[in-house]
Amino acid sequence: MLNICSKRIIPIDDFLVKDGDEAAELFILMKGQLNVVAKSGALLAYITTLGLVGEMGVFTGTPRSASVIAMDDSVVIRISKRELFHLFTLDYALGNRMLLNVISDLANKLQEDNIVIEELRKRRNRIL
Repeated sequence: MLNICSKRIIPIDDFLVKDGDEAAELFILMKGQLNVVAKSGALLAYITTLGLVGEMGVFTGTPRSASVIAMDDSVVIRISKRELFHLFTLDYALGNRMLLNVISDLANKLQEDNIVIEELRKRRNRIL
């Protein structure tokens, strides 16, 4: 696994990825904080240490759906899609464990989004 990883440093206020970029790699945040920002400029999420970034595009083949900006000097581990998928064919057990971790991460993000949506619904109903 370590053979397909590389370290990347992102200075504060620099982009890790931009909305519309090809999703050719995913990242694990090792140090710092990253903000996920919509095309409109709205803050969608923030990523803290050991957070996964860019996994959706890697597994769906779609371009980046948001920009990711370093809020602190940050360090990420970069894993290329091509090398990751090749590793999956070489070691099925490792691939399965990694995919289960990605699924768990995405499920957690979805649950967090559901909580936010429910809070917004409650606020809207109080206003109406």
